[in-house]
Amino acid sequence: MNVQVFEAVADTLWQLGVRQVFGVAGSGNYRMTHALKARGAHYVSARHEGGAVSMADAFSRVADSIPVVSVHQGGGLTNTITGLTEAVKSHTQMIVLSGEAPLADRTSNFRIGQEQLVEAVNRLEAMARRRGCVAWPDHEAHLQACLPRGVEFAGHVGEKHA
Repeated sequence: MNVQVFEAVADTLWQLGVRQVFGVAGSGNYRMTHALKARGAHYVSARHEGGAVSMADAFSRVADSIPVVSVHQGGGLTNTITGLTEAVKSHTQMIVLSGEAPLADRTSNFRIGQEQLVEAVNRLEAMARRRGCVAWPDHEAHLQACLPRGVEFAGHVGEKHA
């Protein structure tokens, strides 16, 4: 019996209790979104991915379940970053599902370093939590405290570089 990946993921999420999905449907996430709806999940369509992740953030803060954000690959994922960064820093629980450009399509406008993009958000949150980081632009000591161990702040905050 062959099971499509999107079906297996939808089954797993449903079994884990996912009942709420926010998103913007596109070719890269349509089947996943539809599969979750077919299992009974409630889907709220947003006009913009930033709105979808912000709705999921609010939902997660007041509900007893973890929501899913379903977005298209490439630009769909990049549009979530502002809201996703806030959610990550606030330790809000959610699952973000994004399509991926086909490996064979090396010239796709949707091909970006999605893994690196999301990892960058995670690194910022982990660094701030580890160091208690609050950086003020004009205080070098605060900026230094936010850098990873072993990395030194070079330059003066007010310096203009040629």
